[in-house]
Amino acid sequence: MQGRKASEVQREAFLAALRRGVSVKVAAASARVHRITVYKWRDNDAAFRRAWEEAVEEGTGRAAEEALRRGMARRVAPAATLAECSDKELTYVLRARRPSQYCTPTVFEAPEPPDLAERMEAARKRVWG
Repeated sequence: MQGRKASEVQREAFLAALRRGVSVKVAAASARVHRITVYKWRDNDAAFRRAWEEAVEEGTGRAAEEALRRGMARRVAPAATLAECSDKELTYVLRARRPSQYCTPTVFEAPEPPDLAERMEAARKRVWG
């Protein structure tokens, strides 16, 4: 660490771990820094936030490649190209690489709560008649 702050070395170690595809918790532990600290760095440093996002993207790409590799490793003769992958394998690759295009967003719709004044009036009528 000669000439550099410990936090700079820790930040680089954290980002390197994220690039390998591990979780924030594991990346922070490997950099020997508390998880809360890395979130503070991200919240207070725009350049670190961008580097974090890029590292997560790289790590996600590695995870997608690993999933594809594992899927192809189960074959008797490994697929050399995407053309040889099954439809399911291709779906996983596309969802991992372009979720906005290939994942269906989940929309949760809650019913409108009744008006508070109406609820209070109904309760008043139940109690007082």
